[in-house]
Amino acid sequence: MKNIIIITGILILMITICITSCKKENTNPTSTYSDEMILHSNKVLSLIKQFDEKMSSTLKSGEIIELDSAIWNTEALQNYTYAFPDSSTKDFIVFNSNYTLAVDANGMVWLSDVQVLNNQMEADYQSNLNSLQSEVKLMHFCDVVLDSVEGNNAYISSISGFGTNPLPNIYWSFSDDDDWIWGTLGENQGNPPAGKCDGTLQGVSDGSNELEWRLNNPLTSSQPSGYTDLVTLEAVPYDFPDGVGGYRIYIDFTASINNCLYNEDLEYYLYEADDIIHSYQPIPNGLRPPGKSFVSIEIADTWFSSQGNVRYVHYYYVTYGSPYTNPE
Repeated sequence: MKNIIIITGILILMITICITSCKKENTNPTSTYSDEMILHSNKVLSLIKQFDEKMSSTLKSGEIIELDSAIWNTEALQNYTYAFPDSSTKDFIVFNSNYTLAVDANGMVWLSDVQVLNNQMEADYQSNLNSLQSEVKLMHFCDVVLDSVEGNNAYISSISGFGTNPLPNIYWSFSDDDDWIWGTLGENQGNPPAGKCDGTLQGVSDGSNELEWRLNNPLTSSQPSGYTDLVTLEAVPYDFPDGVGGYRIYIDFTASINNCLYNEDLEYYLYEADDIIHSYQPIPNGLRPPGKSFVSIEIADTWFSSQGNVRYVHYYYVTYGSPYTNPE
């Protein structure tokens, strides 16, 4: 009887140790990730607020900073101040702006010049926002890119994604009557969307638009406060074969400008696109860069000629960034 009691006690002790150990193993990774995110977020927010104070200062400053720092900070401040990455919109449009910044031989720029650059970006943001004919409109992201340095000039561009017509934060499924023309050539130049395959809803939407707004509004329970270090990457059909002679991004070999994408086709391209944009590189596994999170996607309707044959295609322009959270 005594031996049974001793053995039972040992078993209870072993089980207790195992449970405690398992709990530690299960909670430590989550705790570590949470702590790292808090530290990262606090650091990012501190840098942004310090830069914002300098941009708002009316005192003349002879301070110089590195060109890379100017690029990072102007992008981060634009997104912190104006972007709503956690909002969902049905319609999406991208604006491109170009700037010039004086730079010395050591890659340094005057802070006063950066103030001028930041003011120009703010003015362009307001102009782009005002150009959208919608009661509810917002910016999703602003990607600031150094294009080149020539002599004493740095040439900079910004890619800003704006949205209108807010939506719930879910992936909408395609219904049985969601049969849409694949896309619309020249839509970014004002041509109205081609509409449905049965001739209805012309000027309202098309196949690529239906894919785009769904991908920009995934089913998520939470979103970060903002992003830094944004980058926009291109995905084309030939880079993503399906393994059976086709492609995971739309391409038409029949050269039909009014080719129909049935709801089953759109459902296929939706989930293939989701896999492409959220899976990590290298291509063709995925497009996502290491350490980056998906921000938004623009789908361009275009065409090219191959050996004298026209191909109508979708090109994906996917923006990624490093997320941070704002505890305030």
